[in-house]
Amino acid sequence: MLFNWRIWKLRINWGRINFLESDFTFIIISTVIPKGNLTPEIIATIKYVSDPQISPDSNNIAFVDTEIDMNSSKNYSSSNIWIVPTDGSEKPRKYTFSDKDEKMPRWFPDGKYLVFFQIMMMGIHIRFT
Repeated sequence: MLFNWRIWKLRINWGRINFLESDFTFIIISTVIPKGNLTPEIIATIKYVSDPQISPDSNNIAFVDTEIDMNSSKNYSSSNIWIVPTDGSEKPRKYTFSDKDEKMPRWFPDGKYLVFFQIMMMGIHIRFT
């Protein structure tokens, strides 16, 4: 079973395969890059997504969206967690809104909660919502 669709400047491919009596789930999420030459201005606006996690009921995908601010004096990047329905029925919705970096989303086994790391100057905090 393979799903492939494009939403919100994201191309998402995911599916399940059976290989040697085992089920495997795979996800590939890629951003849609504009056609033409990649100028420094375009590169400075590129976001990238990583660490996609399918919910236990297979209805949602949580992923990390990282944005680099090349205009910042510190070459600052920020990461937030987003959630998108696997059926493509809605645009991705932002799940975290802090100015900290949030990474490594993981679903609780019942799918009701999402756990993630929040990286701060004084250390790493584990949060769940």
